[in-house]
Amino acid sequence: MARMSRTWMTVVVATFALPYAALAQTPTVGTGPSPVARRVAAAQAAGKHTFLLLTDQLDQNTRDMANTLQQSLAKHPRNTEWIVLRVTDPAEKKLISQLSPESVPCVMVLAPNGVLTGIIPHKITAELIEESIVTPAFARCLLAMQQNKFAVLCVLGPQAQALPTGVSAFLADPNARRQSEVVAIRSDNPAETKLVHQLGMNRTSDCRVLVMSPSEQLLGTFDSAVTREELIRAVSGRVTVQK
Repeated sequence: MARMSRTWMTVVVATFALPYAALAQTPTVGTGPSPVARRVAAAQAAGKHTFLLLTDQLDQNTRDMANTLQQSLAKHPRNTEWIVLRVTDPAEKKLISQLSPESVPCVMVLAPNGVLTGIIPHKITAELIEESIVTPAFARCLLAMQQNKFAVLCVLGPQAQALPTGVSAFLADPNARRQSEVVAIRSDNPAETKLVHQLGMNRTSDCRVLVMSPSEQLLGTFDSAVTREELIRAVSGRVTVQK
């Protein structure tokens, strides 16, 4: 696992090609979901990001990380929760195996849809915490990329009623539709304000279409006039589109 920095946006998070979406629903052998897994599931059901502080001992570094989490997440009481996860706890063996941390202490962040939006080893800052909290639309994009799909993010203007014609034409192809995930939002959606601003847009901006690869590379940025052919070129070599 490696940390990935998105130089094409101001947000920096880590994502991995692992199926975390059902993490909290996976039972511990013979006992049902573990205590921490149940708390994660409850947080996700409530639409919260879960910050898991994984540690093997309550040393000073771990205490410092816990204090930073507590202070920073106090700003987001309605959409975040943090939990200490002892990697030596036998009741959490299944969960620890799934998370597979490279080293501890570290913080792993799960969005409400189960996608991993951040991994912060050894030292945590308020800035890294904020960067790990993503909008619902971007969480959907991350999940698509973790599932080895292209993410096509369409930020529509406040008056838009439909996807750009070129995007619809591209997705009319069954191969493209199977290997891509379209995530459409309106630029004036309050829940997506953070993402819209990160893209250098505002609530009155016109349409923008971003195509991202499974490896989180930005393949192209287009406006509402994007054509099917431009999108085909953007994903060239990965999607076989019917001519």
